[in-house]
Amino acid sequence: MIKNVNLDIQALRAVAVFMVIGQHYRNRLPTPLWYQEILNHVSFLGGVDIFFAISGYLMCATLFRDVSNNGKNITTFLSFFKRRFFRLMPAAIFWVLFTIFIATFFTVIKTNISDVVSSGIAALFGYANIFWYGCFSGVYECGSYDLNVVNWSLSLEWQMYLVLAVAVFLLNARYLVAFLLLAFLSHSFISAHDNVLTGVAWWFRPQAFSLGALTFVLGIKCKLPIPLRWLSLTMALLLLIVSLNFSNEYKYISIGVFGWLCFFTTISERKIITSKNNILVLIGERSYSIYLCHMPAIYTVKQVAYSIGTHLNFTIGTATTLILMIFITFFYSEASYRFIELKFIKKRYLADSNQLR
Repeated sequence: MIKNVNLDIQALRAVAVFMVIGQHYRNRLPTPLWYQEILNHVSFLGGVDIFFAISGYLMCATLFRDVSNNGKNITTFLSFFKRRFFRLMPAAIFWVLFTIFIATFFTVIKTNISDVVSSGIAALFGYANIFWYGCFSGVYECGSYDLNVVNWSLSLEWQMYLVLAVAVFLLNARYLVAFLLLAFLSHSFISAHDNVLTGVAWWFRPQAFSLGALTFVLGIKCKLPIPLRWLSLTMALLLLIVSLNFSNEYKYISIGVFGWLCFFTTISERKIITSKNNILVLIGERSYSIYLCHMPAIYTVKQVAYSIGTHLNFTIGTATTLILMIFITFFYSEASYRFIELKFIKKRYLADSNQLR
């Protein structure tokens, strides 16, 4: 394991991935009416923005450390991306291949395999957000969007890594602060659409990442008073509730700020969680694999339910479906974490402190 991991951040990753699954579970599997009602009043869309805020802070810290140790040169630049590649891509490659397997052999999803391959290629080459923007805005047909669509955020992270790395190498601290503020504010001027998925702003939103990076550059890490941490968390929860009522251009900003406020509560030297065996920490360690596998897990559950209903003439209820989802997600993510992620995390070239995505 990597030393000096901020356990509060690990636990926050668990919260973030729960929010993502909670948003995607709705309507794809039998969903109780009470849960439908909750999502009519509370937005879980900011789950991915929590990841962005964490990533912005940690990647900025890593780049500053690399530059301090090795200077601003092409070797330092390439070394950063080499470590990022081997940290993120092995699991991503596996799950893209698994989605092709699902499209080929599962009967509950009707889509062209070529479309799934195309979306998988977009994911692996870092332009999935561009690809899916074109799909949802009607530029071209893409088949079922469920299998590889979660990779849009991974592609956006790669793009933000590149922009941040170039900025760190070219700008001094003062200009870097101005650049990150501009990246945050510029999103306000992107035109909004009635359907968020057809608008460019949904697929290219830098707010949480920019605020996370800005937090590091400004050195905002201290013994934050407990009341300030509770205030940040309270403001985040309020945004979680009221953001559904915002117009789209403010909705994007609100979920970005939500992600950053959640992250902000974790950077104090006074830690909330101190045990590595905390259940949220354990889930947080596996959050990347959980994020990648949760849509394949949903379709595995759907296929199991379909097979049971077809061959045994038995309908699986809501509670059984949920139990199956938990079990399959656990099995998939644990296998992915232990046999793919950990193999590369333990390599010396991945020894970045605190960088379990």
